[in-house]
Amino acid sequence: MLSLENVSAGYKDTPVISHISAEFTPGKIYALLGPNGCGKSTLLRTIAQLQPVISGQINYQGQSISRLTNRHRAKVFAMLSQQNPIPEGINVRQLVEFGRTPHQRFFAKLTATDQHIIEQSMQWCELDETLIHKPLSDLSGGQRQRAWLAMALAQQSQYLLLDEPTTYLDLKHQIKLMNILNTLKEKGKTIICVLHDLNQASHYCDELMILNNAQLYTQGPPDKVMTSQMLENVFEIKATISRNEQSNTPMVILP
Repeated sequence: MLSLENVSAGYKDTPVISHISAEFTPGKIYALLGPNGCGKSTLLRTIAQLQPVISGQINYQGQSISRLTNRHRAKVFAMLSQQNPIPEGINVRQLVEFGRTPHQRFFAKLTATDQHIIEQSMQWCELDETLIHKPLSDLSGGQRQRAWLAMALAQQSQYLLLDEPTTYLDLKHQIKLMNILNTLKEKGKTIICVLHDLNQASHYCDELMILNNAQLYTQGPPDKVMTSQMLENVFEIKATISRNEQSNTPMVILP
């Protein structure tokens, strides 16, 4: 179980998120939603320990995550950032192989199990033979995003932290990604992702966490959270809520 206890975080003494408490149950997909600048990415980076905590505590299995070694932390959390660098001189397969680093001994070669996980991760992200030997610098934005996602999947961490994972992806690959996340959820993984598409979040995610003005405005299943009042209060839009007949989930209808 991962929990946040009254967590504030940001830059120096200026909190970007303030006094947030939440629990993340295994085997669920959580969407972080809210207007630009509300602290979604900061919250994700704070959980991954890429952003220092100003106050409060983040616990994993009853102890502070600050006590985890780097290797143990990498087995617990895999993070896909909004903007990822383009390392020079490596191809797609080499990038995905880095995902197995937390599971390897120093200077050890990849095992047959490692190779299987790498192949499966690339297959899930539709990185075929025409792509896996290409340098990252030769890929389109969407192809590069799929390569970084494959690396995160190959890490096989308990918690997958994704910051706007559908960015650069066409509609087909957005759907493919969300279906992959559902498969991982069914295997007991926990996914926490920043999304902007409210209907996509309602359709695929078990819990919605709405952030506004640096604080957690509300949290719960889509039926509880996705209301016209919330949309007006948080996103400053007037919209009606209908039903997605396929998934029986709330659907935002803009005027």
